[in-house]
Amino acid sequence: MKREITLGNWIGALMCGAVVGTLTVSASPALSQVATAPAIGKRAPEISVTGVDGSGTKLSALRGKVVLIDFWATWCPPCRKGLPETQALYKKYGKKGLAVLTITDEPKDTVKPFLKTNELTFPAYLDKSSATNQAYGIQAIPTVAIIDKNGKLSALFVGLQDKSTIIAALKKAGLKT
Repeated sequence: MKREITLGNWIGALMCGAVVGTLTVSASPALSQVATAPAIGKRAPEISVTGVDGSGTKLSALRGKVVLIDFWATWCPPCRKGLPETQALYKKYGKKGLAVLTITDEPKDTVKPFLKTNELTFPAYLDKSSATNQAYGIQAIPTVAIIDKNGKLSALFVGLQDKSTIIAALKKAGLKT
């Protein structure tokens, strides 16, 4: 039996899809509260995070420095590939005015051994409540945010970036390389 596709069939299918999509988003708080990334050139959202070593910091305490915030996870292959580059930037520019904050929402018991095994010594912070992820509109990792010396968001990169792109963004934010 040959079935004819009519405008009515298409409209019915679209309406059904819209209803199902609406119900799915409404039923899932995570999907209905999608965070929006802050605007480039505007004041970066304040964050307060606790390090895997128990220390804490606030973004406002780093004013006067260029800040690189790397959002990552141990289970994320692109993150694992990019973290050695973040480590290299921390080592090379950490004493030249670059503050590095790496932020994950994983538990300390997962993060600490990962850092040790991979010889990563940059400051690592935990975002247990995902408040920092929400403040920066993180929807995928890795994501790198670059904050200029005045506390304004200078760049936001979603996905693994090459070294030259990150260094150019750090220079634009005021880092002397």
